Amino acid sequence: ALTLNTTVFRMRIHDYQAQTFNAASGLFLLTSAGGVSIDGLEIEFIARATDRLLLSGGITYLDATFDDVHNGPPYTGQTPQRGCIGGVQNLDGKPFMNAPRLRTTVSGRYRWPLRPTSDAYVQGDWRWQDEVVFDISQNPNLRQGAYGIADLSAGVVFGAGRFDLSVFVKNLFDRTYAAGMMAVGTAGG
Repeated sequence: ALTLNTTVFRMRIHDYQAQTFNAASGLFLLTSAGGVSIDGLEIEFIARATDRLLLSGGITYLDATFDDVHNGPPYTGQTPQRGCIGGVQNLDGKPFMNAPRLRTTVSGRYRWPLRPTSDAYVQGDWRWQDEVVFDISQNPNLRQGAYGIADLSAGVVFGAGRFDLSVFVKNLFDRTYAAGMMAVGTAGG
């Protein structure tokens, strides 16, 4: 009736290298970024609430930060008040790129038997993630705020489970979000 998986992990990356945009040259350069520390916890579940209702989901907690990076690249227009001292910035303890602190997923599927080898179903899915920064320089213009996405589907499974004919709506509420961002051009736009 219930399956529960839990994973705890710890990873350390030494001598991490990242690609950064250099506005002065207009080029992407390989930058030594010191270390990265990643600690996390994942919990996943599958629960058969009734004979017809299946629930599943999970949550991931990440603490992913730069470690011992005292000469990180600044972003275009970064001032000393915002941490750029002598053309570099201290990234120690700052968030690692594209690593949300929290991410969750939840799914529910309700099915109706039609014949001994076929079922109709409706399914709803929800995924949510915390804000992320997309650039090593911590550019505030290259952040994606927290967001959630809902999906719906309905269909028929037949042929003893070999076939699934469905209709679906992805991103039901038409939520706009960025999968990635980067600065280009001398203005860092």
